[in-house]
Amino acid sequence: MNRREFCCNAAVAGVAAAYPAALLAANAETGIAAISLDGKPIELPRAAVRDFGKSLTGPVLLAGDPDYDGARRIWNGMFDKHPALIARCRSNEDVSRAVAFARDH
Repeated sequence: MNRREFCCNAAVAGVAAAYPAALLAANAETGIAAISLDGKPIELPRAAVRDFGKSLTGPVLLAGDPDYDGARRIWNGMFDKHPALIARCRSNEDVSRAVAFARDH
């Protein structure tokens, strides 16, 4: 990871951590707040996320789901990311659909 990428990821993580939960709840009807790879805030259409979840054999976890916090943790505790959603892929097709969803949104 180069310095520019590190700084960008650190800025995104800071914004994500500071994003108030009440604002996320306010967006429950319109969409799911997320941060793009270039650090810009975006909104994932809730219907698209719902359709994506139905197309997978594994679950799609959102913030607030009981398994979300356990699924987002990684072995290195210095990195505390809060992704907009987590796809628990169970097959090659799930992985392909998840990559296509990420590319499209």
